[in-house]
Amino acid sequence: MVKFLKRGVKFEVEVRQKELDWEEGPCYPYFEMVIKVNGQTTTGTYSPVDGAIRFMQEMEISGIGKVGGVRVPEDVRGVIEEEILRVKEEAEKYVEKVRYEAKRSDWLPEKITFAWGGDTWKLHVFCDDELDTDVKKARWQLLREVFLEAPEDFIYDHAKKEKVKSGLYTRDGYVYHVKGDTIKRLYDMLIQKQVEQDRKRKVEREAKQKEWEEKKEKALKEANETGQEVVVGLIGVYDGDNWDEVKEFGTPEIRRNFGELGIVKVYLVATPEGKLIEKHVPSY
Repeated sequence: MVKFLKRGVKFEVEVRQKELDWEEGPCYPYFEMVIKVNGQTTTGTYSPVDGAIRFMQEMEISGIGKVGGVRVPEDVRGVIEEEILRVKEEAEKYVEKVRYEAKRSDWLPEKITFAWGGDTWKLHVFCDDELDTDVKKARWQLLREVFLEAPEDFIYDHAKKEKVKSGLYTRDGYVYHVKGDTIKRLYDMLIQKQVEQDRKRKVEREAKQKEWEEKKEKALKEANETGQEVVVGLIGVYDGDNWDEVKEFGTPEIRRNFGELGIVKVYLVATPEGKLIEKHVPSY
């Protein structure tokens, strides 16, 4: 909880992790800011560019009137930014922990229901079991991804069809049910495939790393022989007109010229002194 006073008004700011949504696709941790203003509570967002908290709804403050936000005192801004970073990092660690436990879990739904249809004609997949823990939700997400990658023929060969009893409009008037152990078989098959893909990617990654190290050595040698800087290669880009990116990636000079840079390219450069340095080159 971060507290500060401004114009006699007491502000209390709490950064909270929002409830995690594991139901559709990857789970990303989000946070929200809860702000108390003289005892009134609202939510809002914080901008590190101007150090302002903007309320989701205007608030009536006695003696001041309606306000849509507050500019945070400079000595408090760093504390709020550290709190945001702390909550985000804790949430990311928790998500990774849950995903790890989900991969090790042997939980399977008794039955999975699926059908092609709806307004989008996409594949709809439903879990018939109650997902009452984050590990189960993350586990279901993994199984659902496996299901979506499975060959259609394999699924139909192991499915039992049933006439639609809900309002879902399907392409053939049926929904299909598959037992959980069928998905486990699919899961094991795809895990083996993933292991092989990971092994191949590791070999490719090691080969690229070796090539990169050789380029650095060659550039350092050339710089030493010629007495001039030699570019090893492009190692990154960021938006020089986006303060969040400039703050994270930019040099002090880049930060001083914020808003007048365009896309900034970052190069690794070998110097005649035998050093490797970064050079940030703006578009304009």
